[in-house]
Amino acid sequence: MSVATKAALDAAIQAHFADVTLGGFTTGYVLQVKGKTSEDLEAGQQTSYLREVAESQDSDISLGLMDFMHTKFRQSVGESWVPGDDD
Repeated sequence: MSVATKAALDAAIQAHFADVTLGGFTTGYVLQVKGKTSEDLEAGQQTSYLREVAESQDSDISLGLMDFMHTKFRQSVGESWVPGDDD
């Protein structure tokens, strides 16, 4: 990712968080994206994944955020959902 794109992503996430929290500021984030690329299709692959984290974020913060998101997501959809069933 280019430096300019990363800066724009960080700024957009901060702006969104500030909007929804009435002026709050981000202290970390993990962004997980699922998509398809022309290379995926040519190679017979179905999906590409991209993960980005806040600038200079320590890995323990990223892991903690992912664990928290995983726990909250499971609670919201129930334990009957199995990852991959909807792919």
